[in-house]
Amino acid sequence: MGVLALGSHALIEEGAVYDCAVGYQITGAQNIFFNNFATNCPSPFQIGQGNTYGPLVNVAGVGDMSGIPGAGNPWANFAY
Repeated sequence: MGVLALGSHALIEEGAVYDCAVGYQITGAQNIFFNNFATNCPSPFQIGQGNTYGPLVNVAGVGDMSGIPGAGNPWANFAY
């Protein structure tokens, strides 16, 4: 597990997680999850209902990200 958020009313942003089974697991509610990165995690994001988050964008092996929907969003969360 990279980051586990069990509670509520947290802001989780601009984090990075590398080489883990689950990058971010957000099980609480009313959390805000923006601009995070997960690399080489089989399950990069597991975000439960009741949370707010930016686009979840998978860019593994893509190269130029400009054509990927959501990649230009400043609140996007990226899986590499």
